[in-house]
Amino acid sequence: MTVVGNHENVDNFLPYKKRYNPPFAKGELYWSINYGALHLIGLSSETAYNIGSPQYNWLVADLAAIDRKATPWVVAGWHR
Repeated sequence: MTVVGNHENVDNFLPYKKRYNPPFAKGELYWSINYGALHLIGLSSETAYNIGSPQYNWLVADLAAIDRKATPWVVAGWHR
């Protein structure tokens, strides 16, 4: 899986989205997916992530929704 970074910030990320946008990202530049016992999170360093931003609020809700008995491992990544 990919995460967006500073080099993808061209033409409103359109080339990146056309090539790499996973279907579960729902049009956003951040996403999460369960893979076995792993909850994998891809964050965007190129969109707001401060407290109260859409990405921050999404991350708080995503982390709260993890069933840690079914998915005890959580890995998050981003690129700048």
